Amino acid sequence: MSYSEGQLWQLLDQARNMAFGPGQIALIERVIAHADAQHLTDLSFVARMDATGSYVNIGEPTKALVTFAWCVSEFDRNPTRYESLYPDLLWQFKYAVGTLTSSPEVPLDRTYEVLDDMERRWQETGHSLHAVYSQRHRIARHIGDFDTAAHYYDLWCAAPRDELSDCGGCDPEMKAYWLKLIGRDEEAIAIGSNVLSGEWTCTRQPQDMLATLMVPYVRTGRLEQARDAHRRAYLAHRSRLADLAEIAHHIEFCARTGNEARALEMVERHLGWLDRSPSPWDTMMFAASAALALRRAQARRPDDEITLLRPHNDGQPPEPISATTLAAQLEAQATEISARFDRRNGTDHVGRQVRAILDGEPWIDYLPLSPTARRTTAVSTPDTPSTGPTESTSGFSSGTDTSPVSGHSSGGKTADVFAKTVGPGALGASPSGGITYDQAVELAQTERAAEAVDVLVEAVADRTARGDEAGAADARYALAIAYLNSGRFLDAATVAEEELAYRLRTPTAPGELSPAVTTRRLLTATYRRLGMPDEAIEQLDASAEEYRRVDDHVGVGRMNEEAADILAGLDRDEEAAARYLIAAEEYARQDLPFDELRARRRHAFALAYAQGLERGLAAMADAAAALARLPADEEPVRWEQAKHKYDEGMLLWRAGELGRAVDLAADAISIWLAIGEMRGVCEARALRGKALLDDGRPAEAEAEIRQALIDLPDPRRRPILVEILDETLRAQGRDAEADACWAEYGLIRPE
Repeated sequence: MSYSEGQLWQLLDQARNMAFGPGQIALIERVIAHADAQHLTDLSFVARMDATGSYVNIGEPTKALVTFAWCVSEFDRNPTRYESLYPDLLWQFKYAVGTLTSSPEVPLDRTYEVLDDMERRWQETGHSLHAVYSQRHRIARHIGDFDTAAHYYDLWCAAPRDELSDCGGCDPEMKAYWLKLIGRDEEAIAIGSNVLSGEWTCTRQPQDMLATLMVPYVRTGRLEQARDAHRRAYLAHRSRLADLAEIAHHIEFCARTGNEARALEMVERHLGWLDRSPSPWDTMMFAASAALALRRAQARRPDDEITLLRPHNDGQPPEPISATTLAAQLEAQATEISARFDRRNGTDHVGRQVRAILDGEPWIDYLPLSPTARRTTAVSTPDTPSTGPTESTSGFSSGTDTSPVSGHSSGGKTADVFAKTVGPGALGASPSGGITYDQAVELAQTERAAEAVDVLVEAVADRTARGDEAGAADARYALAIAYLNSGRFLDAATVAEEELAYRLRTPTAPGELSPAVTTRRLLTATYRRLGMPDEAIEQLDASAEEYRRVDDHVGVGRMNEEAADILAGLDRDEEAAARYLIAAEEYARQDLPFDELRARRRHAFALAYAQGLERGLAAMADAAAALARLPADEEPVRWEQAKHKYDEGMLLWRAGELGRAVDLAADAISIWLAIGEMRGVCEARALRGKALLDDGRPAEAEAEIRQALIDLPDPRRRPILVEILDETLRAQGRDAEADACWAEYGLIRPE
């Protein structure tokens, strides 16, 4: 398919509104290919600039180097042409430095050349060397030249920030990382507290700062903060391939805080990512941390050989492999890569760093990460700290407080109560009070959920101690609901993930829906409240696959529609439109016409936002065709007819097609009036009033809105209608009446 230049620019804008991922980068690459073929150099340049950032964020930094180098060469060939984009290109020099150091095949001299070029350009444009010093510090730290790293750290701190400095979250995080590395934990924590107390829109924060502070928190006895830092940061890192090295830090953290089982779970979850690792550095760090975790997990169970499934990305089935064998393979892989880095760098620093991970001893005997965790086996804490700093750890002595963590995340009561049915238990009265287990299960699903928490925690611990895994899982599920409904979202996520791990290990009979779906629905709700939409969608997708396995089209449709609702709320309309269409088709297969109509209308709205009114109206026509197949004289169908006209009118109004919007809103009013649907009548009157006002007919708009206020069944909608009435009166020069109309309807005019 050929595109005009205007269409290609629209596609690029569309890609910018998409989340980082394969779909987005595929669209950008399509734009680049067509722009190159048509010799649209400006578009080729801008699209490659966008591609560079996207490649970095999806874990393909080598491709980012290619697009970055192309843009630098093109800029130098014609700097005047791209002058307005030069600051963005300068920013991307920092991506290049990080990428160059992550591959041992790139000569170190090449990295220094890029750094020198970066500094030259900064000076030519009059920028502070703040960002340059941070990158020089980074390279010195990477090769183990700590004296030079300290020198550039001081220059970095002294230089003024400017628009090319890293954001107010990432820049302090890099400083905190260095302070952690050299054992200045209190200073690292102090820097981090300023970031964690703020609001940052950067995609890297606060999770990177939390991950950086995990070990300083442990080494300074801040165990509750260490626990929550790991849990919060890992929730953000776990779905991003680009964060594989950060995930390695989480695995090491768990392996060295007595949480070998959780470390093993993370190794299993991410092991398949090694085949598509972002860089040799990420591969090395993950392999080393995973080898440590596997050995420590096996040591916990000396009489029970641990076996994992190692996935393959070549279509072959997963391969069973023992933890001991896999640990040896991963250690060999990590040490081989570290040797390549050391040969490139001319030092032994990376090798020592990897060896420190592989030989890592516990920082602490046991740090409970879950509210339900109970220790069954002791681990000794080393008496002697390690001999020197590495980029992953430094020494920790046995003097740290090792008492269990009992704190929890803060958060207010949820806006609504999450209730899936939980089966009754059989523990009877709780020793901590008069609430029985069965009563706690019921309370967990109400606004009094907090009262159930202690009883359910005891139930999980008691059943676990008795070896009743199924009973413990049921209690854990009820506890997760209690945490969710009492506003303790992080605790809810942790406990629900533990429960999901059990459900996934439990075989399901052919043709039966896995009970893991119920837990995934709980996790979806939890992730949404935690502000983690991508993780929520991941759970919905997994549930949809399970419904598809048992040929449940309704379930597949529901999961896709809910995912689409999340995406639409994030203005990721292209993705939302695709999900709504899948939902509509699944409902159609199951002969659910009203669900199909709802999904098709939502598909039309999302498509209109993503690709323009013409595509949206075409999709609305598909909904109209589905509606036409229903018996027109039945009341539910008449309601759908009115809703269809209202939605189409809304699309047209937003597109400036005011006359058609006015007529469709009038049609919707007539139908809803005939069936007594007064809420719909008032919504349609509001739409018609806004369209009339925008069409320069304020008197007619006033009449429509006043009638809506008379008919209004829900007083909560009154402020919206009065605001429109205010506008209609002012449009007629009746400002005094506009001021007074708020009091007329019992409202206070907003400032």
